[in-house]
Amino acid sequence: MIRVGLIFSVGQEWQGGLSYFHNLLSCYRKFPDAALQLEVFTAKAEGIAHYQSDAIEIHSCPEVFR
Repeated sequence: MIRVGLIFSVGQEWQGGLSYFHNLLSCYRKFPDAALQLEVFTAKAEGIAHYQSDAIEIHSCPEVFR
């Protein structure tokens, strides 16, 4: 299995970035690939926690995004 790390550091001011990441995670949650595991790092996991699944792991790392 290949683990792919994504850094979700998009704020509310960049709506295009938010839409991109939400669409990416939504699509991957719906159509996962057994060969890939997404590891998502973010300051606040609350906004994207509902994407957590066997194929997507959400990590809250507020100290990294200061």
